[in-house]
Amino acid sequence: VMFLLFGHHPISGESMYPTYHDGQHLVSIRPYLGELKQGDVVIAYSPNRYLLIKRVAACPGDTLVINTDGTVAVNGEPYTYGKGSSLDSNMAGMTRQEDGSYSITLEKGQYYLLGDNHEISADSREYGPFKRTSIWEKVLFVFGK
Repeated sequence: VMFLLFGHHPISGESMYPTYHDGQHLVSIRPYLGELKQGDVVIAYSPNRYLLIKRVAACPGDTLVINTDGTVAVNGEPYTYGKGSSLDSNMAGMTRQEDGSYSITLEKGQYYLLGDNHEISADSREYGPFKRTSIWEKVLFVFGK
């Protein structure tokens, strides 16, 4: 029963740095059926079925903007998680605005996920919004290094 309720994953890579580090381990609850909110760290499946550890940046109904200086705002408020510029070559699913920024308003069941290390993370900027059904686990805690 323990393994059905909780997941254990090693962290590989630096996409969640400085919050989490390569070589640490995380424990998650699965399947996580509760409400997700901005700031939650989740395990999601990418469209190519890779497991990703990312942070919920925006939820259904939210408007997320990536400004020309690389900063992020959600519903007009600064997004404060992570570090580095969020500008990316892909910006999947986002609309380029006249001022050079990118924006997206999430539909029902859509979440925008970002890694905390914005400059190297493969996340919603590459894959577009994640469906709620792709978000399988919510991280409870991390241990190690």
